[in-house]
Amino acid sequence: MVIEVLCYLNFSFLLQHFVTFIFTKRMGRFYEFPSILHFTDLVLAVASAIIIDWFEKNIKRNLYTDPNLSLREYELRIMANFSSHIDYKFEYLFSVSITCLILRIAVIL
Repeated sequence: MVIEVLCYLNFSFLLQHFVTFIFTKRMGRFYEFPSILHFTDLVLAVASAIIIDWFEKNIKRNLYTDPNLSLREYELRIMANFSSHIDYKFEYLFSVSITCLILRIAVIL
């Protein structure tokens, strides 16, 4: 799913900061670690971990059966799982993720 791929990309933002910190520290240069960009990337990584866990446990339930599902049945089960497991806390989590992405873009610009 697209959301899972984007969540894994959010982990790469945080990994980039750690790699940059390690290499600049080895070179003896100064690296300002606690900034708004690091905070938003940390929040994105935590939110992404929660979203990936939620997808694996709830949304992908009963999708891979024997015999295989038709494409229509597969899509209907995904929508049924999604509608039965979405609630306000994940709506807030998605809005926090979007806010962090907007802040990340604002800091870069």
